[in-house]
Amino acid sequence: MIFVLYVDDLLVISNHDSRIKWLIQQLEHAFEVSDLGKLQLYLNVEFISLRNGIFMCQHTYTLEILQEFGLIHCNVAMRILLEGFKMGKDEDYKLVDLLTFRRIVRKLIYLTNTRPDVVYVLSVINCFMNDPRQVHLDAAKHVFNLFEKHI
Repeated sequence: MIFVLYVDDLLVISNHDSRIKWLIQQLEHAFEVSDLGKLQLYLNVEFISLRNGIFMCQHTYTLEILQEFGLIHCNVAMRILLEGFKMGKDEDYKLVDLLTFRRIVRKLIYLTNTRPDVVYVLSVINCFMNDPRQVHLDAAKHVFNLFEKHI
């Protein structure tokens, strides 16, 4: 059995329905419990049951973020972040709004729950949270482009 606890939400995963039912009965003796049935959505992660396992994605959450920042179908021309690409504090680029940049990066970091392939790029972008320049914002938008292509 696997337990995931977030604030007041408890997620229980098991291959045996009888064990989950037993646990719910035990918890009902001590707490007010609501059994929501089969898992479909948890912390903006969608779960889809397949024959050979469970598929996790953040399709809806990704669309919401793209709409929030006006990046649906964006076609931003920018540098592609390749291995070895150096992104430093380039004074030639203008400063961007700190709060907006941080909000974008935080939301992108949350998306790495289902897209670990962008963790490295986000870790590089995250280094510039205190002095974000246009090149850093463009890099973050590029990551959004990667997400958009897979939804």
